[in-house]
Amino acid sequence: MFQTLCRCDINMPDTTTQHHSDPMGKFAVVRKCMEKSTGHEYAAKFMRKRRKGQDCRVEIIHEIAVLELATASPRVVNLHQVYEMASEMVLVLEL
Repeated sequence: MFQTLCRCDINMPDTTTQHHSDPMGKFAVVRKCMEKSTGHEYAAKFMRKRRKGQDCRVEIIHEIAVLELATASPRVVNLHQVYEMASEMVLVLEL
C-alpha cells in the first residue's frame, strides 16, 4: 500500500510523497506520491475532516462518491485509493 515520507502523521505503506513547499488550496493540500512497489506516480489530496469547527466528512464522502461514479469518463481523474485518519482523509488520485 502507501507510506508517506513527508511532514504528516499518516502511515500509508509502500508509497513516498514529495513536496517542495506545501501547496495549499482552500480545502486541501495536494502532494505528489509514488507507489514503491510499482513506481506509479499519483497525487495525494490531504483533506481535513473539520474546517472552522464544522464537520466536513459528508462533503469529502460526496466527492469520493462522485469520483467513483465518474470512473468511466476520460475527462475526470481516477480515484486510486482512500485513506481515513483521525483528523483527515487522503484521496490518492491519478496524475
